[in-house]
Amino acid sequence: MQKTNAALKGKLDSIRRVKTRTEMSMATFSVDEAACKAFGQAAEVLLGWAPGDIVELQGSYETRSQKFGREFVADHGQRLRKENTASAVFVPQEPRTIDDSETSKASAPSPSTPTEPIPAKEPIGFKTDLTAKETSNPLSYTPPA
Repeated sequence: MQKTNAALKGKLDSIRRVKTRTEMSMATFSVDEAACKAFGQAAEVLLGWAPGDIVELQGSYETRSQKFGREFVADHGQRLRKENTASAVFVPQEPRTIDDSETSKASAPSPSTPTEPIPAKEPIGFKTDLTAKETSNPLSYTPPA
């Protein structure tokens, strides 16, 4: 097994959990189309990231089998940008003035003086099922002295 220490930076894609014969977690994924693996805690962290995130990983290139060829095995790394910011494209626009037809109009004019609530002349009472049933043993509260 041949190892080469390296760093890999790019767009995370095709991440999935792989069942193993042991309790150790394993994830396979790609970074800019490079085949990658991670094991243990590194795999758990990567599985929490989303495809499309921009990542920077440290690890080594290994050839574990002829079937899969040379793969990057990530030991640790960091997410540089999340998917929603990584895929956003910024297109600057020419400065322009927004005219009155583009702004919403208020339907009611603002009052010139502050509005104050008007007190009711009589208290408003509601009759409910709960008021009809008076408790025979009312609760009382005496504050401590």
